[in-house]
Amino acid sequence: MSETQKYFETRTELTLEEYKRFDTWMHKNLTGMNRIFTVAKIVLIALCVVLAVFSWNKGDVVRTVGELVLAVLIFPVFALVHTISAQRTYQMIHKQQDGAVQVYRLYADYIEQVRAQGNTQIAYDKLYQIAETKTNFYLMLSKMQGIILVKKNCDEQTLAFLHTLVQK
Repeated sequence: MSETQKYFETRTELTLEEYKRFDTWMHKNLTGMNRIFTVAKIVLIALCVVLAVFSWNKGDVVRTVGELVLAVLIFPVFALVHTISAQRTYQMIHKQQDGAVQVYRLYADYIEQVRAQGNTQIAYDKLYQIAETKTNFYLMLSKMQGIILVKKNCDEQTLAFLHTLVQK
């Protein structure tokens, strides 16, 4: 095998938990949605508290308690909506792929996804971003689409190669 044909191979099993980690990282680091939702939650909680104060001043204890309960439920409701959204996206992706396990070959200049329908090659210089987390590498095609490479599935040589890509 010549140097230009040398590649590293890794497999990623796309589980729901793995996708949720990716989705959370993506929204936190790339899309700005994390800030938007945080501001929205704070505004809604403040609105509930203001309404509760007005209700308290009018002597309406039941309404005051209801508005305070609503304020407390805002964070869990947003989390639930995010979880449902991530589950739906995961299910859609899972149906489109050949199954949960994806095979990737990393060459010097590009990554190749190996699929029954045909292989897809993406040059590293065409990627939006390459990032590393505690458990994964994310090769981002755009702000909202990427390839997940799980570190525990990579041998030492593959990890070293991926570290060079992150540092470029």
